[in-house]
Amino acid sequence: MEEVTAPRAPRHEMHTLTRSQVQVLLHYTEDSRWHPLWALLVSTGLRLGEATALRWGDLDFVKGSAVIQRSVQRQPHMGLVFVEPKTRSSRRSVQVPPKVVQMLKDHRALVAKLCTAAGAQWRDEGLMFPSLSGGPLDPARVNQALHMALHKAGLPPVRAHDLRHTAATLLLETGTHPKVVQDLLGHSTIAMTLDLYSHVTPRIQQEATTRMQELLFGIENEPRTARKHDRA
Repeated sequence: MEEVTAPRAPRHEMHTLTRSQVQVLLHYTEDSRWHPLWALLVSTGLRLGEATALRWGDLDFVKGSAVIQRSVQRQPHMGLVFVEPKTRSSRRSVQVPPKVVQMLKDHRALVAKLCTAAGAQWRDEGLMFPSLSGGPLDPARVNQALHMALHKAGLPPVRAHDLRHTAATLLLETGTHPKVVQDLLGHSTIAMTLDLYSHVTPRIQQEATTRMQELLFGIENEPRTARKHDRA
């Protein structure tokens, strides 16, 4: 019998923001209720579903770490539901920058106000980033909010998932070891990380070559120290 290979699902084209563009986004949305979510996504590389499934009990405010143990997913005939991580590596703990931890502390007060405003209609799930009624956020609503913020800030349109790609790209470009990035993103293998972010590899290799040049031969145009046989 002839073996048939199932076609691969098309991969969405990856778009990322530069460091300066991320800073513009965070500055522009500083007073928005979405600000802590954008900061968390772009600083930790979490998947959108992982971030919107976070409960307050998942975050250790003292240690600055968050446990990823569920995700929000839309399923046919069921709507938005909480699901287990796809792989063992997806269940992980991630470090959250102190500045973002402080944002989340302030954000908690806003969530409390939303709860009070909704009254009996509030669906108490203990979520960090709930909808206006307390349940999980619809990914489409999140992307809509991001697109509006980017447009008003004069930045190129990207998906919320692209903030994850942005985090990984910026880390790799600044010399973070791919293994660290793999663990942060929850990839099953380092090969997956390197394959997904192969666009960064040439720049990493160029930087490595430059460092090796400086290590072995010194910085270009630097005055050479005379060798012994040159002075003989």
